[in-house]
Amino acid sequence: ACSPIAAQFAISSTLLQLFASKYTRLDIPSFPYIIEDYPQYPWRGLMIDVARHFIPIPLLKRSIDAMQVAKLNVLHLHLTDSQSFPILLDDTPELQLSKLAHLGAYDATKMYDKKSLIDIVKYASIRGIKIIPEIDVPAHVYAWGKAFPEVIVNCTEIANANQSPLDIYTFDPSNPLTYELISQVLEQIADIFPSQHFHIGGDEINFRCWESKPALKKWIYEEQNATSHTKDDKLDGGSEI
Repeated sequence: ACSPIAAQFAISSTLLQLFASKYTRLDIPSFPYIIEDYPQYPWRGLMIDVARHFIPIPLLKRSIDAMQVAKLNVLHLHLTDSQSFPILLDDTPELQLSKLAHLGAYDATKMYDKKSLIDIVKYASIRGIKIIPEIDVPAHVYAWGKAFPEVIVNCTEIANANQSPLDIYTFDPSNPLTYELISQVLEQIADIFPSQHFHIGGDEINFRCWESKPALKKWIYEEQNATSHTKDDKLDGGSEI
């Protein structure tokens, strides 16, 4: 447990698990009782995808309550995907980020404002649960393109030939606006979620989408040749963004 209140929740769960299933009445004749209880695994997680299946805040809180009873302590909240971008962000002087939700959410009733997300983070934290946000990039970004089409590689022919066409579109890595947009979005998400960990997806990139554009293919080739590596090079990934 990460706080005295969270510890109280954990103790209550332990007592319920020990006694509720066997007794309708509990008499404790004397004190003290010593209960040794600790998790076998430090990371006990559940992933909820609210990008493909929007879940209102009250239902998310109910899931968090269930996690607390089961002593799960990490909620991986998959927030964005090709199907929707349900986070209502603040506009900046450079970019109208609110368009991402207004154009990328399923509809106006299926989005989270920052106040609601801050509230759910606090609700989970009190119960000893850390929320890790996932903003899926550079693939699974079709919803971003509804607001900023210029940062998405338009490979419609390849997409239409695929069983999951929305998942084919990727960011355009040669466009500087792509990096500015991602940076500003992640800055606001990081302000909402204080967790050290931040998930950026990174899976299922369709390279045929990139390769379908000669100019982009040339840019990738030039970028690869401009960077030299040796067999002793190592890539390290940090837990903070």
